[in-house]
Amino acid sequence: MSLLFNKNSLIVPIFISFFLILLQGFLPSVILADGLVVTCDLFLIYLTWLALNKKLYQIIVFAFFIGMFQDLVIQSETVGLYSFIKVISVYFINYLKKVASLWNELSKLLYLFIVYFSHYFLYHYVFINEFTSIFLVYIFLESVFNLIIFIICDKIFFN
Repeated sequence: MSLLFNKNSLIVPIFISFFLILLQGFLPSVILADGLVVTCDLFLIYLTWLALNKKLYQIIVFAFFIGMFQDLVIQSETVGLYSFIKVISVYFINYLKKVASLWNELSKLLYLFIVYFSHYFLYHYVFINEFTSIFLVYIFLESVFNLIIFIICDKIFFN
């Protein structure tokens, strides 16, 4: 029982991550034209918070294993894609901790948007394998949607 409440334990974040991944399947999604569906990636939002508030190396290992779990559950034909993208995203999001006193809030949000956009671009490009303007608009909307949800969660839950 003391492992659950240990300051350095990863058990609580693992339970939270599994809960968020399961909850993500039941959340409503925004359906755009041409069958494009914008969803909320609660796990990426949680990883963003962890990357900004916890030790980098623990979160990278954590993101890799939970990303591998997501690969096996969601997209079994691309095992390793989610884990790779999550680790890269966590690494770049963690950079915001180093420049926290140098950048203003707008610069931080723009950087976070670029990381989210790159994350979704890599992920969707593997599956769609086409580069069109609709593809870019879709990724832009998904990135903005998840960034807004992160901002709301940061203001409500994390502060």
